[in-house]
Amino acid sequence: MLIGIDNSEEMLAEAMEKRVESGHNILYLLQDMQDFELYGTVRAVISVCDSMNYLTDEEDLEYLFALVNNYLDPGGLFIFDMNTVHKYRDVIGDTTIAEDREDGSFIWENSYGKGKFVVDNFGLCEKAKGKRISESAPDHENTCRRADGQGGDTDKDAGNGFLVRY
Repeated sequence: MLIGIDNSEEMLAEAMEKRVESGHNILYLLQDMQDFELYGTVRAVISVCDSMNYLTDEEDLEYLFALVNNYLDPGGLFIFDMNTVHKYRDVIGDTTIAEDREDGSFIWENSYGKGKFVVDNFGLCEKAKGKRISESAPDHENTCRRADGQGGDTDKDAGNGFLVRY
């Protein structure tokens, strides 16, 4: 059995629609990743789509690692991805991306400065629905450095992905 956790009712509703179409046995829980509860231990925990980058405080990151470890079977895996300072600053910072897809079009404008990464979306995709959406995530540099175990500038290749085995 798979368990999916999200703190967005809308995302869970979409996931449940896809579950019905797929026929898979998946339990979805409306919970925050910073204080989730499971009914027992699991073989693996997977966190994708840069979710870990939203934990900008070192204590929050350490707490989540301990919480995940609490629910892992002995020898279990915690797999997650995390963007680096290099990606925010040098790769996607201060860029504009425009795409025209089958299900909608969007313009994605990025800016980076003083440890803050801001994304402006405007488009016809489901999330934007023809309106401008601004999202920002403060101090990604701190999170990247803490996860990399580095106090200074994060190396370009450090932190592109992690596989943590407890």
